[in-house]
Amino acid sequence: MLAGRGLTLIADVPLLRGAYVGGEPGRLRVALVLTDLGRGDVVVPFGLAIAWVLWRRRGRAEAIGYFLVALLGSVASNLVKWPIGRPRPDVVARLAGAGNPSYPSGHSATSMLVFGLGGILLGEVVGGRRGRLVAFAGLMLAAMVGWSRVALGVHWPTDVAGAWLLAAAFALGWRALPRDEEA
Repeated sequence: MLAGRGLTLIADVPLLRGAYVGGEPGRLRVALVLTDLGRGDVVVPFGLAIAWVLWRRRGRAEAIGYFLVALLGSVASNLVKWPIGRPRPDVVARLAGAGNPSYPSGHSATSMLVFGLGGILLGEVVGGRRGRLVAFAGLMLAAMVGWSRVALGVHWPTDVAGAWLLAAAFALGWRALPRDEEA
């Protein structure tokens, strides 16, 4: 195990406790709905729908690139959990299921790639003020999924932050690749 409880940042515990929704039924319901948006059976159809729009409006290469980046980033976030081996939070009761190691958050990485990156790309398609709103909505949805993982006590805040950095690395790496111009 390369990382563990001893490497938990000093801010993790108070941030986790501040976001935690245990004992608050209304916030708990919201957090459970938001966390479900990061599940594979939700993000895959969304990712396919976004890829379809990109295919129709920006071409095959953009659509396939987006879908592959989302897929590979999601897979990578789950593969790196095992050698890192960071345990799940133990300072609050977990309010949702979570079985594998904690770092990075798979829900957070996947939702940032599917909803966040997808929203940015769809925002470019839409353009203007509406396009910026679409991009903002996608990023906010991804951020809310990340918050839900901390609020439910299944991830440390740094698990979510690390997942977002991993997603950003995949997205920026893909966007930096040379592109063939396609109509």
